[in-house]
Amino acid sequence: MACDRWIGLVCQIVTAGAALGALLIALKALRTWRDQMIGGSRFELARSLLYNSHLLARGIKSYRAVFSQQDRTPEGVARSINEPAAELDRCFIEARSLFPADMLADERKELKSCVDELYLATIRYGREMDKPEDKRDQEKLQEYDALMWSPGEDDPFGERVGRAVDSLTRKLQPFVARG
Repeated sequence: MACDRWIGLVCQIVTAGAALGALLIALKALRTWRDQMIGGSRFELARSLLYNSHLLARGIKSYRAVFSQQDRTPEGVARSINEPAAELDRCFIEARSLFPADMLADERKELKSCVDELYLATIRYGREMDKPEDKRDQEKLQEYDALMWSPGEDDPFGERVGRAVDSLTRKLQPFVARG
């Protein structure tokens, strides 16, 4: 009879050990699944951020390359950059929950600043051009022109956009490479 008790006790210990082992395996599987879900979301978001930042940079570049005065309007800016800017902003907002806090804050601020400056320059340029020719402030027109037109080699505004996109690319590259 004493042997039966020992066998029963050993069976209970083995059963408890097996249950504990199954629990540990299940927890590990859940962590792995969670990490895969977060990793997949980060990959998709990083890809979307990169795509939209490059699309925005191309939109800004194409707007600044337009030669027609008729396209130098807020509507012209809107056609070139509104959609990628809005989508990029949505991605930045989503990134707050998936990436470390403020990881992309500088790039978001810089790109938003460039878009805002382009809008303001376009509006102010239009207002200045609506004035009679003898009342136009030529210095202001030159300042707006520097933002609105792509001057080629020496282009501080284009370099700012490029630096922000390059920095974003460097920070997101590890997340895209893992996908």
